[in-house]
Amino acid sequence: MQNSVVIPIYNEKECVWGVYSSVKKVMEGLKESYEIIFVNDASEDDSWLELNKVVSRDSLVKVINLKKRSGESLAAKAGFDAACGNIIISMDGDGQLEPKDIPRLLTKLKEGYDVVCGWRYERNDPWLRIASSKIANIIRRIMIGEKIHDVGCCLRVYKRECLAGIPFEGQFYRFFTAFLFKKRLKITEIKVCHYPRKHGVSKYNLHNRLFSSLPGFFYIMMYKKRNF
Repeated sequence: MQNSVVIPIYNEKECVWGVYSSVKKVMEGLKESYEIIFVNDASEDDSWLELNKVVSRDSLVKVINLKKRSGESLAAKAGFDAACGNIIISMDGDGQLEPKDIPRLLTKLKEGYDVVCGWRYERNDPWLRIASSKIANIIRRIMIGEKIHDVGCCLRVYKRECLAGIPFEGQFYRFFTAFLFKKRLKITEIKVCHYPRKHGVSKYNLHNRLFSSLPGFFYIMMYKKRNF
């Protein structure tokens, strides 16, 4: 298996078919073997029903149904663990990212990089979310030394071996790129499209993310002093 696309889903029933169709079209165009893995993070809507319809029609699609809400971090890990591809492609399932950018990320990866991250250069989100993310990105570049502009963009491609040893528990996933830099991997980024949300509601909560991320931030800072 060449490529595995991992897409966590939480209460995105309106987005499932659109995301699936656009991802499948792009992956077929690559003329490489692939699989698409949806991870249903115990959605409370009918996301699971739509996902089951997809998997019943397409043998290249897998669905992992988590029994209880685990959060983006462990949902992503469940998909990564189940993936068979040498290259792992991650993205959100809310329809705001453009699967057509995937070939560009893969082309960049083949230039000798270990990880290629998407950069939502023209981001279409509420202003408070954009402003808080920009501030957080600047602080992280200064304090942690991450050399990318958009640490929150989930559209990324990785060589499979790069994911080994990365902690996913709790809020550590928010510092995923920091751990990748710690491993001395060759990482770059490219600008990708970002669309306004058409369906559902954002799961973003500024207050919860700010305070829940503090333990991970201090953990990374300790690692930075010892190992970075």
